[in-house]
Amino acid sequence: MIQVDAVDDSAGEVYFTCNKDDPRQEQLYSVKLDGSAMQRISREEGTHASTFADDSKHYVDDFSAILTPPRLGLCSVGAPCKEVWNSRSVNDFGLIQPQFLEFKAEDGTTLYGELLLPPSADAGTKIPLIDYVYGGPAGQVVKNAWVGTTGLFHQLLARQGFAIFSVDNRGTPARDRKFLSAIKGQFGGIELKDQTSALDRLLAQFPQLDRKRIGIWGWSNGGSMTLYSLTHSDLFKAGVSIAPVTDWRLYDSIYTERYMNLPKDNGKGYLDSSMAKAADKLHGALLLAHGTSDDNVHFQNSVQMIDALIKAGKQFRFMPYPNKTHGIGGAEDRNHLFHMIQDHFERELMGK
Repeated sequence: MIQVDAVDDSAGEVYFTCNKDDPRQEQLYSVKLDGSAMQRISREEGTHASTFADDSKHYVDDFSAILTPPRLGLCSVGAPCKEVWNSRSVNDFGLIQPQFLEFKAEDGTTLYGELLLPPSADAGTKIPLIDYVYGGPAGQVVKNAWVGTTGLFHQLLARQGFAIFSVDNRGTPARDRKFLSAIKGQFGGIELKDQTSALDRLLAQFPQLDRKRIGIWGWSNGGSMTLYSLTHSDLFKAGVSIAPVTDWRLYDSIYTERYMNLPKDNGKGYLDSSMAKAADKLHGALLLAHGTSDDNVHFQNSVQMIDALIKAGKQFRFMPYPNKTHGIGGAEDRNHLFHMIQDHFERELMGK
């Protein structure tokens, strides 16, 4: 169960959102107060978020699916919803349908992945591959919900000839306790093992993908995973790390210590999870970007990484975004950043 949305005492019903049977979706369910007669209320495959009125009999359904932008419906329990707002249609944009995939972690756990292939590729031609990663407890990447800005950017990259892949490794949300707690005491190792294991299986399943031209990119924890991957694996030829945590002693204690414990009690875990400590092992072409006023992952994380890379004699590219916070917002800055990411991968994976 994800959350309780409403309780109708008069009808003896509880309404709640959960991902029963498929962690990639969120659906509205009801159940009797005694735990009986559980049933699904929402019908369309995808992601539903429900906001109930005080009477617990009427609600607004906020729905989207992977290539269906958000729309709002006004609903009564037990009756069809009436659409009250819809996003602009994307039917004319020729968006490419991603493929949902499944893999197995080393402990047998199912990992959910997603692959976006370019709309056309010459037979026999190898396709460069970009792994988009988040990988941490605060974010799920593979989900049947509207793709948003990042997904549309990936659509653009696919039209340029790239394949885009994502997999939610152990430690990401919307799964059971065992899955989430697999990363306890360390950040990076288990996550990278799941990422590379899924990539190996992906490459075997889709031989048109080029093992020698694999890139990786991510933001926030995904930026950390990009740095960890480039310093702990030689699989990746290029990477883009945006607003990364580079040393977990520099991040919020309420978040970090939930998984890593206190530094004095888990010194090895903190050391092994530090990207700056492994700067001398950097492999592949790195582009690092960070907002100078980041109020979440503070700018000092990138400063520390830059210092370590320079001392290790490693070449890289760095782009600071003046006065920008964690999301690097604003049309001009976003446009600049995403063009820079595209240019980096075109140069390093396509030789443009």
